[in-house]
Amino acid sequence: MNAAPGQYSGLGDVFGRTLREGPQAFFKGIVPSGARILPFNGIAVVLMTQPVDVIKTRLMNAKPGEFKSILHCVKYTAEGGPVAFYKGVVPSAIRLLPATILLFVFYEKLRENFGYLPPDEESPKKINV
Repeated sequence: MNAAPGQYSGLGDVFGRTLREGPQAFFKGIVPSGARILPFNGIAVVLMTQPVDVIKTRLMNAKPGEFKSILHCVKYTAEGGPVAFYKGVVPSAIRLLPATILLFVFYEKLRENFGYLPPDEESPKKINV
């Protein structure tokens, strides 16, 4: 079966073309795909860490003796309902999302300019010591 350019005729064709292109073929298009999911990753991080951050902040700002333990602080916060654990989530997201996006943009640019050396076809594949 002959496939049109850019299409595959089957799973074997996919593997064959990928093997001919080399390992870097697995990573084609990773930057645009990553750029699409980065905001969601940042939001997921904020949502997972916000409850712990709320407890930490309450403990740090508490007067001496206000909370007997971390568990006491958690119970006190839980009295406000589940939403109480997410106080300040919007400012945290606003702070974290641009930083996360910039981190990956700079990482990718540094990798392109300094971190990737294409294999030299004339160099030996194995170094004998």
